[in-house]
Amino acid sequence: MISRRLFLHGTAATLALAPASAFAQAKDPAKLRVALLPDENAATLIQQAQPLKAHLEKALGKQIELVVTTDYSSMIEAMRFGRIEVAYFGPFSYVLAKSVARAVQNGQVPAGALSKAIYEALLARKSIDGDKLKVIAITDPIPNYPMTMQGDLSPALKDNIRKAFIDLKDPVILKSFRVEGFAPTDDKAYDILRETAKILDLDLGKMS
Repeated sequence: MISRRLFLHGTAATLALAPASAFAQAKDPAKLRVALLPDENAATLIQQAQPLKAHLEKALGKQIELVVTTDYSSMIEAMRFGRIEVAYFGPFSYVLAKSVARAVQNGQVPAGALSKAIYEALLARKSIDGDKLKVIAITDPIPNYPMTMQGDLSPALKDNIRKAFIDLKDPVILKSFRVEGFAPTDDKAYDILRETAKILDLDLGKMS
């Protein structure tokens, strides 16, 4: 069985996480706003994430506010302008992939790329017709959805947030993320996605 690991990313290099002026002084707020993937009803997501909230409050000694934005773009904007401190990114890539699959199937584009797991899930749900698609290549393994944090948080707080996720062993919480655990990574791990975007002539700056 392939072990599925979620990578924890704690640098500000991937996203414009905060205005430059915000870096004048490291932040250590008493309350951390943690954004969840906006892929289900907000009330349901927040209820399901109560064990995560309790874990983080105990591990960090801070008040945790769970946030569900209206969509992926709203979560990016909330992170960019400092309205949330921690966020689990990913659904936008899924939405794009689900669309890159249908466009290829319908002959609108000659080729596209998406996660192997998502491709297999779409086939299982009969969202796409495998007889109309051909897999032409499989990339090297890529990291899973990253958990990110604001770059202007104090170094000690960032270390504590990383540790809180890496030390997380509660099966109930991990199941809600559909992972077996969290592991550290860095921005370089995501270069394969940038390289794939170049091959497909995608402008990532226009996709956020």
